[in-house]
Amino acid sequence: MLLISSSRKPSRKTRTLARQLAKAVPHSRYITRGKKNIDALCSEARRLGYSRIAIIYEKHGNPSQIHFIENHVDSWEWLPEIIQIEHSSINEKIKKAFEEIKVLGENKDKITKLFNTETSDETENVIEAEKNTIKVKKHKKEFVFIKYRIIKKEV
Repeated sequence: MLLISSSRKPSRKTRTLARQLAKAVPHSRYITRGKKNIDALCSEARRLGYSRIAIIYEKHGNPSQIHFIENHVDSWEWLPEIIQIEHSSINEKIKKAFEEIKVLGENKDKITKLFNTETSDETENVIEAEKNTIKVKKHKKEFVFIKYRIIKKEV
């Protein structure tokens, strides 16, 4: 289960990406961060039952990075992997949240782990996680496109 949020004053593009990812990743939820610091965001996630948090940061009004937090019962820690977003686009909005997702591609294991989700072969909802692109699709219709690279930070 993944709780998705953003920087404190996100642009429309960043909010839209966060909301669409929350609909694409099963059992995920988007919450507005507002004035919450990281501790308050983690407390809210714990209250809602989420063990993983993704925070989408931006640069010059565009989504630039996704940082991940592992949320424990009484503490939290940054994960070393960061998705560095080089480009993102929303081609069409997902209307109804996906209940299942099939994760495919070269980076299937990394993306499944970071997004804290399970993959199912019984669905047409797909995340294609290739070497440097993530595509969210249903019936071959592409909803979200992210060109990215995974970087590791010192923790």
